[in-house]
Amino acid sequence: MSDDTPDTPTPAEAPVPPAVRRRRRRAGLWIGLAAMTLTLLLVGGALFGVFWAAASPRGTAWLLANLARTGVGVQVIEPTGALIGDFGAKQVIVTSGNTKVVVDDPVWKGLSVAYTPYPATWARLKATSLHASRVTITVAPSETHEPFTLPKNLQLPVEIDIAELRAAELRVPGLEDYPLRDVRGIVHLGLDEGRKHRFDQVSVRAEPLVVTGHGHIDAVGDLALDVALDAVQADPAGATPGQALPAWAAALRKDWQGRLRAKGPLAGFDTTLSVKGRGQTLDAAAKIEAGKPWLLYALDLKTL
Repeated sequence: MSDDTPDTPTPAEAPVPPAVRRRRRRAGLWIGLAAMTLTLLLVGGALFGVFWAAASPRGTAWLLANLARTGVGVQVIEPTGALIGDFGAKQVIVTSGNTKVVVDDPVWKGLSVAYTPYPATWARLKATSLHASRVTITVAPSETHEPFTLPKNLQLPVEIDIAELRAAELRVPGLEDYPLRDVRGIVHLGLDEGRKHRFDQVSVRAEPLVVTGHGHIDAVGDLALDVALDAVQADPAGATPGQALPAWAAALRKDWQGRLRAKGPLAGFDTTLSVKGRGQTLDAAAKIEAGKPWLLYALDLKTL
């Protein structure tokens, strides 16, 4: 015999009064606002702590010590002063991949940090001056033997503006026996919302020459560059005693002048070189394709 007894109906839930619904919505709104406020306070407090640390000598020492513990490849030896403002150190060592940069006796003045509302950069670092007694750049041999490839993007997460950059000595790979001296210039990396890098009023003593000029390059797109360098014979009175000179220096005359211009995309740019001396002139024009195994694509020489 089948059981035809109908199921007991479930009583319908009583409707929530409008006043209760409004109280629930207000409670949810207040909870959301409280969570948002707490998050902003935590983030703001962390940022305030970092800026406070960077703005005081004691906080700077703490910040640098903890930076080293995080594994960031920056080592600061005997720092003095605050990172924001005036700062100095006995030595700063920066390691990135196979490249190592050692800066001896770095001193900067008037460093400030400001927020930048740009998509590609989050802060602007501006300094009145940055001086160093020596900068040494070394590149360790690569173990992968990967072929050289051109970068596709040169944007930086911060904008860097240095009104006066000076290094008494600069040692770079390939010129270990001929260090560059009295390096000066104005550096602005990441201007135009992170799209351009500029090196202006550059002056370098590369014995037996003094080279002046500028170098500009786009950080996005085809990485268009604009380089203009002029070279003349350096004053012998300013030479470093015992400084090694290249073999061709003995034939250099006081009337010698050189001019280099380069312009175009990094992957393929045009260059012109003009050399004058002993009443003669050599003009050369070339097409450089930096991404190809044979860099020199075309060459045109003229003598006068």
